Amino acid sequence: MADKSKHYYQARGFSVYYFANAVFNVVKDAGAYLRGIEEILGDMQVLNLMRPFHKFTNLHHFLNAIIRDIIEEEMDRRNEHEPRFLIGFLQAYKVPFTAMNLVDEDDFYTFVSESEAYHTAMDDLVDEVFHVFFNDVRFLQSFNELCARYIDGAGFGQEFMTQAGRLKRVPIPRGRVGRFSIGTRGSAGMQAQLGNGDQPS
Repeated sequence: MADKSKHYYQARGFSVYYFANAVFNVVKDAGAYLRGIEEILGDMQVLNLMRPFHKFTNLHHFLNAIIRDIIEEEMDRRNEHEPRFLIGFLQAYKVPFTAMNLVDEDDFYTFVSESEAYHTAMDDLVDEVFHVFFNDVRFLQSFNELCARYIDGAGFGQEFMTQAGRLKRVPIPRGRVGRFSIGTRGSAGMQAQLGNGDQPS
C-alpha cells in the first residue's frame, strides 16, 4: 500500500495564528506594512502573479515573504537582544543550528543559504498558515483584489493578457498535476481560482 503520509503536512502549532493575523493585517492595509509591500508585489515581481502554473501558489509566495520577514527581523537587532523567537522557530521545526550561526546577520544569512532544513521548515510553516486561510473566502477575495491592483497598474506582461485586459486562461500542461492555486486568472485577478486548470468564464 502506498504511503499517503507524504501528502500531508505536520502541524507544529508554532504561532500559526500570530502569523495569520499579521498577514491578514498586511492585506487589509498594505500601505501600513513598514517593510514595503512593493518588495513582494511591485515592479517586476508582478510577473510572478501573472504567470500560470507556479510550483507554489501566489498566496504561498506572499506568505513566505511576510513570515520570513517576521521571523528574521530579530537578526536586524541582534546586538540588542537574543533572537528568541527565531530560536523557537528553529527548535520547533528541528532545524540543526549552533550559536555561531546566530552571532550576527552575516553568520545567520550564510547559515540560511546553506541550510536545506531551514527552507524546508519555512515551507512547512507557510503551509500551516496557508491552511488557516484556505477556506476564508473574504480573505482570498481581499488578497486577489490586492494582486489585481498591482497587475492592473503594472504596464507590462502583455503576453499574459488578453486584448480586453484580462489574464489569459490556460489549460493544464500535459502530465502536470498542480497544487491548488489561489491564482489570478480571469478578470485581472478578481477571482479566487481553486485549481490550476482552465476555468469557465
